[in-house]
Amino acid sequence: MPGVIHALRKFNRARARQGGGVYVRVEPDVRVYCDQWRRPKDHKQDGPSSSPQKMAEAPAPSSVSSTPVLTPKKRLATEVLHKLRTNKKELMADKGGVVITSDPTATNGKVQFTVNQLKEDFIVRFNILNQGTNSIHFTYYAALHRIRRFPLVAERRVTRACPLSLCPGESYEVVVQYRLNSYGHFPATMYFEFCPDPPGSKTLCIVREMEAIARTPLAMDLEPVAPYKPYQVATYEPVSTVMVEGVPPESSAVQHLKMTLKLGDYRYPAYLKDLAKRRLEDSRYHSPTVRQKLTSVSSLRLPPGGLLNCLLKMRNYAQRLHLLLHLEEIQMEVDIRKCDLHSQTMTRDRGNKKLLNLRVPGVAENRPSVLRGDRLRVSKSEDTVQPITVYTGSVHRVELDSVKLGFSKKLVQNFISNMKFSVEFTLNRFPMKMQHRAKHQLEEVLFPSGPGKTSISLPTLRLVSGGVPSGHFTHVFVDESGQASEPECIVAVAGLLHPQKGQLVLAGDPQQLGPIHRSPLALQYGLGLSLLERLMRDNALYKKNEESGNYDNRFVTKLLQNYRSRPAILKIPNELFYENELQVFADTQERQAYCYWERLPRRSFQVIFNGLMGKDEREANSPSFFNVSEIEVLVEYLNKLWQTQGKKGIPKLCPKDIGIITPYRKQVEKIRKALKSISKLNQWNDLQELKVG
Repeated sequence: MPGVIHALRKFNRARARQGGGVYVRVEPDVRVYCDQWRRPKDHKQDGPSSSPQKMAEAPAPSSVSSTPVLTPKKRLATEVLHKLRTNKKELMADKGGVVITSDPTATNGKVQFTVNQLKEDFIVRFNILNQGTNSIHFTYYAALHRIRRFPLVAERRVTRACPLSLCPGESYEVVVQYRLNSYGHFPATMYFEFCPDPPGSKTLCIVREMEAIARTPLAMDLEPVAPYKPYQVATYEPVSTVMVEGVPPESSAVQHLKMTLKLGDYRYPAYLKDLAKRRLEDSRYHSPTVRQKLTSVSSLRLPPGGLLNCLLKMRNYAQRLHLLLHLEEIQMEVDIRKCDLHSQTMTRDRGNKKLLNLRVPGVAENRPSVLRGDRLRVSKSEDTVQPITVYTGSVHRVELDSVKLGFSKKLVQNFISNMKFSVEFTLNRFPMKMQHRAKHQLEEVLFPSGPGKTSISLPTLRLVSGGVPSGHFTHVFVDESGQASEPECIVAVAGLLHPQKGQLVLAGDPQQLGPIHRSPLALQYGLGLSLLERLMRDNALYKKNEESGNYDNRFVTKLLQNYRSRPAILKIPNELFYENELQVFADTQERQAYCYWERLPRRSFQVIFNGLMGKDEREANSPSFFNVSEIEVLVEYLNKLWQTQGKKGIPKLCPKDIGIITPYRKQVEKIRKALKSISKLNQWNDLQELKVG
């Protein structure tokens, strides 16, 4: 008899009960727990489900002869993690009488802890308790993660084919072991699955999140100074206002041109905003007037192919680019509203008492984009009685995280420290209006009948508006034209270049960073395509000859000699984007100086790819990201360079020989703070010459 009981316990068919005795499962039917995402074929009224909620509601088939189809773990992870993004509260909740607790204790369903030493085990215990009045079957559990760092330990191996029965009041423990070999953030999701009695009951799933954090003392110094406060979308109600204009900055132009060419306003029609909200698709929410306009805008309703989908030609050029620019402006208005500030204080500028300083987190990353001469609107937060006085401030200077503003004398004289304001950013429509006007003057230049050669700048805008006659310049050069959108590029051409005699030279790389725009609709229909790339794609003059495989050097010059990169760095882009034509011309001695550095994984390959599990964070009200784990790795490499320089044939380094590239202003700030705090690195003379940005 003891042998039988041992066998039953081994296969989860029996277990010891609290207070003595043995509980034996005696159900006459054998329950097979199949893939919970797959609906039985005879349930035709329900389609296949792709969510954990549907999975939890699907009754398991009771047929003994059916073959169980177990869900692959990767698919399970994908489905559960997707559901967590859409219905986290439901998955985290205890249900069906099952209560899951943990040691360490979870907060809002998440177990978070810090590991002080690498390569040491850390234990997380999950206790599963049946507080219901009926038995429940524990059918499956798994740690859903991408990296094998979380082995699971349990008394018995619980599977859908061999579940574990929990009587009322009984509990079971699952242990998760963490062993970390590197610093960083290591999240995982624990998935638990249950099926209550009687047979055919709905399957239940409960999820718990975990995160192990391993960090150095440096990370403590770089952690967020305050919790991040994301922008809260405000509801703007129409109010009566009184506008008080500010003081614009003095013009920096050496010669002042009188504006002789009137610039139109080019406002987008009101109906287009309604269409853009519905992505240019028909909707029952559209008014009859807007629906009628849809037929003249939507690419699906105009033959052949519609305005936005048809081939770009002279007859539709201006109309199409007008529409794309309107769509872009509509999105820009939405985006800039997200940067508005509330209950914000200003300070009086020390150098010029007539200016006020406003802190604008993210301005260095163009979030929002603010330039000299732009205007902001502010009102006192305490003002609630209409009409509300709104002061317009002109931007005199833009700094890393602040702007200097010129307001009216009324506000400057009455300004008091700690006075709070509501700040509204506005779009500078002048460049947009210039792009609209340029469309009407370019057909003969951009669609030539014979051979011809084909970034927006403030001097160019002044020249065009100042009445400089067409043909005044014999050549127009546009540098970095691959990064300029077509409307931006043609501003430099419209009204200045003679269609037959003038020479337009576009210099740039269509394989590198292209134009940056906000509107997904404008990008979808071609605004993200530069003039340089479009001409090389669509115009035979700028394509390679099929027989010779070369460009016509009268129209295209391709630079092939690379003086910047090692062969290992150049190899991949050369093969993927430049038809393997680029040639390494970097100085041999300089590019081979660290080929034998002992820290290289492969001495024949002078590039290190260092993967890590970091966490992108933000702090206070700054929209800029930083990643402390990346900074820890960076400092580690700098220390290695410092320790090995001038040894074993490795030349000495100066701080100016090192460049650190990151796109985020907050990451730059944190890196510079870290460099100052590391004593070894401060032994380098002129550490401030180490370039970060």
